[in-house]
Amino acid sequence: APVNVDMPDGTVWSPRNYTNDFRGEMTLRNALRASINVVAVKLGLDVGLETVAQYAQRMGISTNVPRVPSLPIGVPAVLPIDVAEAYTTFANLGVRVEPRPILRVEDSEGRVVWEVEPERERVLEPEVAYIMVDLMKDVVNAGSGRRIRLPMYGNVPDTLPAAGKTGTTNDATDVWFTGFTPDLLAAVWIGYDMPRPILENAAGGAYAAPVWADFMRPLYFGREMASDSAAADSIARVMAIEAASADSMAALG
Repeated sequence: APVNVDMPDGTVWSPRNYTNDFRGEMTLRNALRASINVVAVKLGLDVGLETVAQYAQRMGISTNVPRVPSLPIGVPAVLPIDVAEAYTTFANLGVRVEPRPILRVEDSEGRVVWEVEPERERVLEPEVAYIMVDLMKDVVNAGSGRRIRLPMYGNVPDTLPAAGKTGTTNDATDVWFTGFTPDLLAAVWIGYDMPRPILENAAGGAYAAPVWADFMRPLYFGREMASDSAAADSIARVMAIEAASADSMAALG
């Protein structure tokens, strides 16, 4: 059901779902799978916005995290590297790992002369992180990130375990997919330096998720590595498929 939040300035804020509909009662699993904003807002208000903000910061978000009702659906501006760091907490069953641009330095003989010592910190209980991983597997296999599995889009076989979450900001100015396999994590962000709509109805599951798939698939299945234009190629392919589908529907009409 819709939720209305009284704001300090006297206005009333009411979050909407991406599809502008309301689906009644549902489990948290189904809500995350389908990216139902209203459920996320209700959960955040029940848990407490201060708690949500503190966990976000503990997990690696370094930018400002405002304590506002829209926090649970991603109102803060964040850095892709911070989002990747936050997701390491899920991938490592509660242990956050700080990303490093350089892993080691070798000399001309291949001897390691310097190697980074990963900075790790437990910020979630393993049981909590495990549940989140299980929920995000559903996102990839049957939810908003399912294009990762579909042959005409991401074509990542079910034999590769994967979990993650899509993201789409208001007016389609940013789209995201951050996900991980048992041994590799990657975050995809698509947007403009000066925010403006990417495309009408752009969504993380439609555009960012296939890019993530194009990065992961060659690493695990022995295909030729994607080119530097993998992101553009992925988006162009998605747009071509959607245009063909629209033409087919028009012809049927």
